[in-house]
Amino acid sequence: MNVLLLATALFGCGEPVQGLWLEGFGFEWQYFNHRLSHFEVGLQQESVSAAVIGGTSTTAVVSDLPEGCDEEFCQEFPFLDNALVQARWARTETRDAAFGEGTASLVVDSVGASTTIEVPLSGRTGSEIAAIIVGLNVDTDQGFVAEDSCYASVQGWHPRRIAVDVSSVTLLEDKETASVEVTAAFEAGLSLEEERACIDEVAGSATAAVVVDVLVVSGKEAEQHVIAHSLAYEAGNTPLSPAEQPEPDLSQRALDTSIEDALVGFGAMDFAFHQTETDGRGAYLRSWSLGASSVEGWASGHASNYSPGTQLSGFDYTFEGRVEVLAVGAPVERGVVSASLPAELDEEGLPVVSELGL
Repeated sequence: MNVLLLATALFGCGEPVQGLWLEGFGFEWQYFNHRLSHFEVGLQQESVSAAVIGGTSTTAVVSDLPEGCDEEFCQEFPFLDNALVQARWARTETRDAAFGEGTASLVVDSVGASTTIEVPLSGRTGSEIAAIIVGLNVDTDQGFVAEDSCYASVQGWHPRRIAVDVSSVTLLEDKETASVEVTAAFEAGLSLEEERACIDEVAGSATAAVVVDVLVVSGKEAEQHVIAHSLAYEAGNTPLSPAEQPEPDLSQRALDTSIEDALVGFGAMDFAFHQTETDGRGAYLRSWSLGASSVEGWASGHASNYSPGTQLSGFDYTFEGRVEVLAVGAPVERGVVSASLPAELDEEGLPVVSELGL
């Protein structure tokens, strides 16, 4: 994680510090819905880094099957796709808040896991303190799930749950360091497709490496908003003519805050897909995003699987999140970056990460 916090060239008590954070991020595939094998968004001083991979059907790269595996039940469909990536960023320079950054790395399954990190702070701490997510990397390339598995996890999973929480933020005795608990969970579901029986045999053992970039902020005034909503789309005449999946009405996902000059970000996000079905289906994602705006007055997590030609089912999701709002005592500059990125792997088979200027 590159340095996000820049003290001015001057030294001494009360000098301004700069904070840079994300108010939201997400992607949408150009052509079809896909599994999720790699999602990455990060924040640098002058850019957002991003990469999205959805398996063979986005990179056209096919993994070799182990000896004895039946290709009929382990099929892949090579194709190339592009992901429209978007990130909402904000920054400020202030004498009335303190900022600090840290990174937590976990390997998680459906049960989840937690770790605690310590984050050094720069600036003037106040009576309030919070932490938000300013970068996220979810990667399913954990090798073959088991010795007798015919499915390579690098090809991704059909997620049923993706959750991250940065909480239990406390200022340590030195008043210059914060402790943050970071928790994550990842659950894979079934494809329910005969030609992909290899996936379904091992989906219950799926794990993902999750890296979370955390920004801690301390100031004089704070609010915490717990949000929860859900949405369900009918299948329609799938796969060629699925029902439309309109975007949610953001007026129904209001964020009401009285704090001006505010840092706004997500301290927690928890997406669960296909929760109205009892067959264990996982999601082919066409889009996945979360965002919040104190200026426009909304906070939302959203996803879809709309994909004429390949859509196999309807879609539903539930989203629970926690939005942290904290006064920074100075004007906040905001912007949005977006780009269409090809799903590319380098010579070593790793995702190609693109840099998008702020």
